[in-house]
Amino acid sequence: MSDVPLPPPPPPMGITPPPTPELATWGQRVLAYLIDGSVSMLGSVIMIMATMSMVGSMSVNEATGEVTQPTLGPLYYIGLLVGLAGSVFFIWSYVIRQGKTGQSLGKSKVGIKVVSMTGQPLTAGNFVVRWLCHIIDGIPCYLGFLWPLWDAQKQTFTDKILSTVVVQAPKSGAWLVSSRRLRRPLQPTTPDPAG
Repeated sequence: MSDVPLPPPPPPMGITPPPTPELATWGQRVLAYLIDGSVSMLGSVIMIMATMSMVGSMSVNEATGEVTQPTLGPLYYIGLLVGLAGSVFFIWSYVIRQGKTGQSLGKSKVGIKVVSMTGQPLTAGNFVVRWLCHIIDGIPCYLGFLWPLWDAQKQTFTDKILSTVVVQAPKSGAWLVSSRRLRRPLQPTTPDPAG
């Protein structure tokens, strides 16, 4: 007898194993991050500009040295609302949406999603932990974010810690609406006089 191991037995007749999804490229991951980050960042930038306008309206009374209270104009409140909307978007996209679909808005536009190594979907709580673990990717000069470039499983340090991979997925055609809703045929609002 030979010491060479035998290959695994084939699957039972009529049953084909599910295809293994293709891993996402590093470029796809970066593009998805840029899409997600740009939407969230826009709200933060507007909020910072509004806060700066409030600070700029402060003045010092030369005689007494007192600082006058800033006037809170409409730009401040608009900036506050936009900043709040950016934070809500971040929580919705990174936690709630990914917890349901494995895809943030950017990932769905690029056509990738996050799954566990076993192929099981992740929960919203998993994505909160995943987001916090990305700190580890950035600590050694952002090396963890570059790790997928040469790793066989294309994983960041966070992916390795949490046993996750980013795989190819169908692209979504909609930005905020579920693509499932867009596939439904439109219903006529008025009856057709000919029919």
